[in-house]
Amino acid sequence: MDFHGEPSTTYLLAIINAMFGPTSSALPRSKYLFRRLWAAKTKALTKSYYYCNVCGGKLVFTGRHQTCSCQTPGCNTVHTVSKLRHDGSFFTMLDLKSQISHVIKLNAEALHENLMAIQTQPVNSVTDITNAAQLKELRQSGVLKWQDLTITFNTDGSPVFRSSKSSIWPIQFMLNELPPQLRMKNAIVGGLWFGPKHPNMALFLSKFVQELDKLAVTWTFCGQPIVSNVYATCCSVDSPARAAVQNYVSFNGYFGCPWCYARGTHDSAAMRYDNKEPDGDRTPEEVKRDMYLALECHCVINGIKGPSPVMNLKHFDIVWGFSVEYMHAVLLGVTRQITECWLDTSNCAEQFYIGSPSSVGTVDKRLLSIKPPHSFTRLPRSLKERSFWKASEWRLWLLFYSLPCTLNVLPHTYWCHFRNLVEAIFILLSEQITEPLLKRADSLLHKFVSHVEPHYGSQMMTYNVHILLHLARTVQHQGPLWANSAFVFEGGNGKLKKTIRAAKGPPFQVIERVVMEQEVEQLLHSVPLCPTVKSICAKMTSPQNIQNAIQVDRAWLLGTAKPVHDLSPDELCMVEQVSGVNDPAVVEYTRLTLDHRVFHSQKYTKPTKGNSTVIFTHTKQFYVIRRILYVPRAVASKCCLVCTNIVITDTRVSLPPHIKECFVSPTGATTIVPLSAVAGTPLYIDLSYEHKEYECYLPNRFETD
Repeated sequence: MDFHGEPSTTYLLAIINAMFGPTSSALPRSKYLFRRLWAAKTKALTKSYYYCNVCGGKLVFTGRHQTCSCQTPGCNTVHTVSKLRHDGSFFTMLDLKSQISHVIKLNAEALHENLMAIQTQPVNSVTDITNAAQLKELRQSGVLKWQDLTITFNTDGSPVFRSSKSSIWPIQFMLNELPPQLRMKNAIVGGLWFGPKHPNMALFLSKFVQELDKLAVTWTFCGQPIVSNVYATCCSVDSPARAAVQNYVSFNGYFGCPWCYARGTHDSAAMRYDNKEPDGDRTPEEVKRDMYLALECHCVINGIKGPSPVMNLKHFDIVWGFSVEYMHAVLLGVTRQITECWLDTSNCAEQFYIGSPSSVGTVDKRLLSIKPPHSFTRLPRSLKERSFWKASEWRLWLLFYSLPCTLNVLPHTYWCHFRNLVEAIFILLSEQITEPLLKRADSLLHKFVSHVEPHYGSQMMTYNVHILLHLARTVQHQGPLWANSAFVFEGGNGKLKKTIRAAKGPPFQVIERVVMEQEVEQLLHSVPLCPTVKSICAKMTSPQNIQNAIQVDRAWLLGTAKPVHDLSPDELCMVEQVSGVNDPAVVEYTRLTLDHRVFHSQKYTKPTKGNSTVIFTHTKQFYVIRRILYVPRAVASKCCLVCTNIVITDTRVSLPPHIKECFVSPTGATTIVPLSAVAGTPLYIDLSYEHKEYECYLPNRFETD
């Protein structure tokens, strides 16, 4: 639903009132009066805090006084509330308890079911943040009860206008105990800072920490009240924001790594890390000690400038509570850095250089011939457009495209070196990471980092390369990389920016529309509506509407069915076996959705740039879907897939395990695959013009573009 078209809102109000009669006031007659419907809730949910726009110090207005002086020594600037609000010298906190209660109310059944499932999660592997080391230890020690909730939080700036330096800095968080897909759809806004300068994190975060102190929410499930304490256990932010949150020196300063005591050296106006000697890991006790020492001595101690508000969060590990955020560090960091190094013309004399027109042409031809499945919302773009690539495009380049596209173009030594990074990140993005896999990923990352300098020179030993050494331990403490990445929060930032429709009062617009959206969700959930109205509301609020579909078990068959009369005797026999019906009446569809994934048969001719015809089964076999058949009178499986086998081949090239060289069976022999056997959709890379084809497993079901 579009909450932003305010001129349209006025006309809609007039139309609805006219439907009830010329003098009706079923709804407020003006946009101003309509917005006042949310005014009371907005006021109840939010609280504003003012700061001095000269020194950044906190301002306190007592009673009804509208004027106060800054209490910071040496400042004493006099301020008025009206001027501060006009200048945007304030930030807003939203009521966390109300926000969390709202999300729980909408998802109570799924939350309760997942809380029960968490109790039986595997102990010998990492499958989510909820069974990683940090939360596992808190539950085993009795600190966390079965019903308690934890959050992952983030803060990051996002510019609002091209002609202004002003940015919004929201505090966002998500409930770790919600199932992953629901968790990622229900990011919560906890606070908002707006202004031309970076926020005073000591002031901004201190209010967030105070809100979390002793926070508990009461909710009901099946008529039974449940009281859940809420704790912050993970902070997922990029490197500049992390330094501000922790009150450390910037990542380009000495001792800028928050996980170890690597000092670094300045070289060519940047910080470099040789990683030749093992650096000791920081501990929470040592960090707190250094924070107090820095405060007392008025100097930087081991990269720490002073105390941070997050040290007051209950049960928050001030070292490993901060994840190595892979979206910025790995994708927009190391992956882009290495790729740029390959293509930069200043490296034309180096062995790894592949930026010549012929080399780029070869790689681009391969890259642009890839037809990704429906779950990849972005099509491959030329390397010449890489400066415009989003983080999700760098993710696809790293995991799937880079190795097949640069094979026999990038010298083999450098190709094998980059393969270590590809395999390690794929492992750490998987849904189930066993201890041997975690150790392998850590070993691959150490191997990759240790060979960066010999291959590319000391100038490539950047902060982002260094923190790869801490990536596996982040997964050990905070779960797979998808469970603590900033992708969700970056998407939330973009959504908040879209709520700003005018230059006047951006923070007020953001907060108002956050509350408006919650109110609509609450009304749709709590107000009894007839099925027709519910259906209309669902179509208005759903991002995608299925117009013509029938449900079969876990799948939805899309489009119009067509009778089938051309099955071969072998195909008819297999359909009879799968369906349990002799001489069945069969109809055919060309599309279906299964577990939120879209599949096509080869008869679906509409897509020309994507390929969703390939599946893999629970037995790790790959197939191409030739036809999608539906047997209405079946007693067993009503829907089955007529498929051609994809054969995995042995190759002399050492590809990582998730990329398989293959070919489609040339015999044309078909097999019937029931829907229950389908495990997912892979990425099929067809470079048959070079006599090469590849199948790539996807690391998890939760990350989308």
